Amino acid sequence: MDLRFKEAAVTKRFYISLLATTLVICALLTINQYLVISTNSGSPVTNKGDISLSNYSPVVVKAEHISYLEENSSINKNDLLNSTLGQWKTIESKHLSLGRKDTAIWYRIPIKNTNATTIDQVLEIQWPNLYSAELYRYNTNLLSYAVQHRGLSTQPIPNRTSSPTPAFYFTLAPHESTVLYLRVKTSYFQYVPMTFWAEALFQQQLQSKIIIYSLCFGALSAMLIFNLFLFLKLRSKTHVFYSMYILSINFYQLCVTGYGQNLLWLNNIPLKLISYELSIYLAFLFCNVFIRYFLHLKRNLKRVNSILIIYWSMATLSLLIGYSIPQQVSEVVAALSYMIALFTGYYLFIRGYRNALYFCIAWVLFTLSGTALLLMVIGFLPYSPIIEYGQMLGFVTAVLTISLALAGNLNVERLHRIVAQEKALQLEKQVSNERAAKLAAHKALLKAQDEQNALLEQKVIHRTHELEFLAHQLETANQQLSEISLTDPLTNLNNRRFLDQNLEMVSKSATRANSTLSMLLIDIDHFKNINDTYGHLAGDTCLVNIAGILKKHINRATDSIARYGGEEFAIVLPGTHEKDLVIIAEALRKDVADSHVSFNGHKIKLTVSIGCATVRPSEFIPPDCLIALTDKALYRAKNNGRNRCECSFTL
Repeated sequence: MDLRFKEAAVTKRFYISLLATTLVICALLTINQYLVISTNSGSPVTNKGDISLSNYSPVVVKAEHISYLEENSSINKNDLLNSTLGQWKTIESKHLSLGRKDTAIWYRIPIKNTNATTIDQVLEIQWPNLYSAELYRYNTNLLSYAVQHRGLSTQPIPNRTSSPTPAFYFTLAPHESTVLYLRVKTSYFQYVPMTFWAEALFQQQLQSKIIIYSLCFGALSAMLIFNLFLFLKLRSKTHVFYSMYILSINFYQLCVTGYGQNLLWLNNIPLKLISYELSIYLAFLFCNVFIRYFLHLKRNLKRVNSILIIYWSMATLSLLIGYSIPQQVSEVVAALSYMIALFTGYYLFIRGYRNALYFCIAWVLFTLSGTALLLMVIGFLPYSPIIEYGQMLGFVTAVLTISLALAGNLNVERLHRIVAQEKALQLEKQVSNERAAKLAAHKALLKAQDEQNALLEQKVIHRTHELEFLAHQLETANQQLSEISLTDPLTNLNNRRFLDQNLEMVSKSATRANSTLSMLLIDIDHFKNINDTYGHLAGDTCLVNIAGILKKHINRATDSIARYGGEEFAIVLPGTHEKDLVIIAEALRKDVADSHVSFNGHKIKLTVSIGCATVRPSEFIPPDCLIALTDKALYRAKNNGRNRCECSFTL
C-alpha cells in the first residue's frame, strides 16, 4: 500500500516544502521593504510647503503636499506657472488616487534640497500601468519641457531599465528649491503613489524587489512545469487547464508588477497597452475552465460556469481585435465570477467533496489579496509594500494550496483504482463460479426453449388470425369514419372538406375532357336576424329546410352539394353550360322564396342570394379560380338587393 501512494506522498511533500520556503523568504524581504519605506513616511515639509529631500531616507509623497489640474484642453507653460488661475485643486482623498479620469492629469510637486551638498534623487511612481508619465521641471521662471518620458506608450530607456515602475532621475543643487510638474495619462485608475528616493537607496530596494518577485515567479514556474509533467504522465484535463491557469497568473503578475512591460515585451507598444487588461481576461477565462474540471460541477452549476467562460472568451477576443468591453461590465462579471466560484466550492465541500476545502482556502487568498490591491488602487487604502507584494504572495500561496488539493486527488484516484481492482478480482472469481453453473443450466434452458418455441408457434398462428379479423374491422371503421368526416352532421350534406376534394377531382376530369365546370354559391339572406329573433334552433331548422330544397334540384350523379359555411351552400355542376346554370339557379331561388319554415308557431320566410360561375378548367385556370368567380358573383347578388342571382363566366 505504501508503494502505491509513494508518488502522491512525494508530490505533497514537494508542494509543502516549496510553499514554506517561498513564503518565509518573501515575507522577510517584504517586511524589510516595508520598514525601509516607513522610516520616513511622514514626508517632511518645510515652512514654505516644499517637500524636503535628502540622501538618507525615502520620502513618501502624500496628498496634502501636492495639487492637481485636469487637462481639459491644451496647456502651455504659462498656464502651469500662473497660480492665480485658481485651477489647481487639492486632492480630497487621503491617498494619491483620483479614480477614473478620461483626461490627462497634471500634478504640481514642490521640493527642496535641505542639504548643503548636491543630491541625486529618483521620483518613483509605484504603479506601472500608466499610459504615459512626463516630468517637467520649473527652472528660473521657465519650464524645461520633455525632461523625461515614461509609461506604456514610450520606448524603454537604454540605461537604468531595471525599474519596473516609472522612475524619474534628477539632481538638486545644495539648498535648491524647485517645482516638478508631472503629467499622467491612463486608461485605468488615475493612481500615482509617489516616493522620492536617494538613487543609492532606490537601487537597493530594486534589488530586494527583484529577489522577492524572482522567488515568487520561480515558485509559480515550478508549479507550471511540475503540473505539465503530471499532465503528460496522467493525461488529466485538470492538470493541463491548471497549468494554463498558472501561466495566466504569471502573465498577470508580470503586467501588474511592470516586469513584463519593462523586460519582456518592452519594444512592443501595442502589447504593452493591452497586456494588463488582457492578462486579467485570460486569468478569469482559464480559472473558470479549471474550476469546471477540478470541482466536477453538476449540470446546473456547469451552465453558469459555461456562461462565464463564454463571456471571458468574448472579452479576450474583443480586446485582441481592437474593441475593449467597458471596464465597469468586466468588473461586475469579475465580482460575479469570484462569488460564484467561492459559493460553488463551499457548496461542494458541505456536500462531501473534501478537496473543495483547499479550493475555498485558495480562493479566499485570491480574493483577499486582489481586493486589497484594488482598494489601494482606488484610494481606499494607502500604498504599502505589504499590499503590493501581498497579492503575489497570496497567488503563490493559493496556487500551492490548490496543488496540495490536486496531490490529494492523486491519492483519492489511486485509492479508487485499488478498490476497483479488488472488486474486479472478486467479480472475476464470481464469474468463474457462475460460468460452470450457467453451462449446466444452459442445457436445461435449451430444452425448455424448444418447448416454448413450439408453444409460441401455435400462439402466433392463433394471434395472426385474430389480427386479420381486427384489421378487417379497423378498415371498416376507418371507412365509416372517413364518410363521417366528409358529412355535415346537421344537414346530412357533404361538408367543406368533401367540396375541396371533389372540386379538385372534377376539375382534373373537366381539364382532360375540355368541358365546362360550373358552381353555385347559395347564401341565406339575413340569416343572423333569424338567429337573433327566433333563436339558433330556428336557424338550424332553416338550414335543414334549405338543404332539402337544394337536394330536390340535384339529380345527376356527377353533381354534388355541400354546406360551404355557416349559412352558405355550394353546388358543383360538371359539364353544365352558363345558360343551364342560370335556369337552375333561378329555380332554386324561386323555390326557396315560395317556401317557408314553421317553428314554434311562427312562419319564417326565407330568401337566398346566389352566385353563379362557369369556367373551362386548364393548367392555367385552377379550381380556386372557379371559387373566386362564384364568390364575387355572390357578393354582387348581395350588394344588389339580395334574393337574386348574379353570374360570372370565363371560358
